[in-house]
Amino acid sequence: MAMLKHKFINRKDGKSAFEDTFGEQMIELGYKNPIGRKVTSSKLIQKGASILTNLWMMSSPSAKKVPPFIKQYGIKMEDFIVPEGGFKSFNDFFIRELAPGVRTFPENSMGAPAEGRLSVYPLDSHETPLYFKGTNLSLSKLLGGDETLAKQFINGWAYVFRLCPVDYHRFHFCADGPVNQAQRVSGKLHSVNPISLSLHPEAFVENERQVTIQDSTDFGKLAYVEVGAMCVGKIIQSFNPSVGAQKGQEKGYFEFGGSTLILLSTSQIKPSADLISNSSKGLETLVELGDQIIE
Repeated sequence: MAMLKHKFINRKDGKSAFEDTFGEQMIELGYKNPIGRKVTSSKLIQKGASILTNLWMMSSPSAKKVPPFIKQYGIKMEDFIVPEGGFKSFNDFFIRELAPGVRTFPENSMGAPAEGRLSVYPLDSHETPLYFKGTNLSLSKLLGGDETLAKQFINGWAYVFRLCPVDYHRFHFCADGPVNQAQRVSGKLHSVNPISLSLHPEAFVENERQVTIQDSTDFGKLAYVEVGAMCVGKIIQSFNPSVGAQKGQEKGYFEFGGSTLILLSTSQIKPSADLISNSSKGLETLVELGDQIIE
């Protein structure tokens, strides 16, 4: 299958790199012609494709795809816990856990709550570009239509983490403090691939998502928005809101598929300078879980 190339900055060495993305033909068919867009806009087709993909990825035969996938993408398996007897399915591998101690969060700052390609955007108003410059998306709509909540993030920042199938797909809390139960906002399941987002950037406010609010001890109010996508099996929340959250604690995970986490902060904090600079140039920055992301 043909592959798409998407440029990003690897934060480890500051150099640009290219992301290999499967599905060029499917994306072109689904988003670059009127008939395809009509098909991929159908909630029934989106749900059906996601269910079928998830069933396959949870099946035992899919485990045969794991070794060649690891080899092709050079995934450092020493960073992860491998179950005795190996992974039982591709999804079992997809939601793999990190080995203890391989990622840490900074003591006196904020670390990345997810591992992936990060863009940051100032929240200047209720209508703010969250992926591509010049495309205005409703902040209140992103948060499920809560205007009062949206107002609290005006003049703050949006941190958009885009996770690819090769990435670690568990997400974490980046601060201490009480949290509420994730609120599900129903919606569609458009792809969040860079090409499809350029053609349909409204995916962030149209796709199914879950919203959790945290009144953090050190960084003010935070909103975690997990965004579903085409062929994402489920968004699983593993935290217990009744006992609050601690920095670095697992919050949940995405089952198979590319996915996005959007973290909203108030004006109390500001992103690191390199993240602002790269984002202003339209470049994502590849970060690891726990990497410092504020000044």
